[in-house]
Amino acid sequence: PEDIVEAEGAFYQALYDESCNDLEMEYRIITPDKKIRWVQVYINFARDKNGYAVSCSGLQLNITNKKLVNQKLEDSEQRFHTLFDLLPDSVVLIDREDFDLIDFNTAAHTQLGYSREQFSKLNICDINVDVTEENSEKLKNNIRTTRKDVFETRHRHRTGELLSRSVIYATLTLNDIEVIVMIWHDLTEKKQAEQLRLEKNVAEIANKAKSEFLANMSHELR
Repeated sequence: PEDIVEAEGAFYQALYDESCNDLEMEYRIITPDKKIRWVQVYINFARDKNGYAVSCSGLQLNITNKKLVNQKLEDSEQRFHTLFDLLPDSVVLIDREDFDLIDFNTAAHTQLGYSREQFSKLNICDINVDVTEENSEKLKNNIRTTRKDVFETRHRHRTGELLSRSVIYATLTLNDIEVIVMIWHDLTEKKQAEQLRLEKNVAEIANKAKSEFLANMSHELR
């Protein structure tokens, strides 16, 4: 019942279109045992010399299993994209040959201060401070050759701020195309905490040395 208006509309539109001889459509039917089946319908119109339809013949194919498989695939892809987009780390998919961006999650562009549209137009030199036009091809070839690795680098925020990043990458085959999956983990806060801890240790050592020096001087003076 939910599909009948659309199916009949498509049929009558083709019927009165003098240039249309064939029609293909899909809809659901209910069997006598109350089961729902998807069918793919092919209809051929026989027309007279004036283009009026005088008869039609058709073929119905049961495509229920195909529809169920496609629905499961769509559901699986939807779950993947939902999880992909919710990951706190930046994840980008890059074409192995030309290093163009194929896909990326929300964290990839928001953590660098860009909208999705702005980020999609960037290249690796815009993002990575350590990649220049002079060394980019060498670095790309190294990534293509090693296929997977971990390294640290710096990325440039839209505001100009430099962010310390840990990069994990691996080469995968998706739909017969080799792509590079990169995960960027932000190390900025960790690096800043390490710097503060280092500065604190240096200050404590300096204060201790100063105290010992003053104590020794006081002793010598006495």
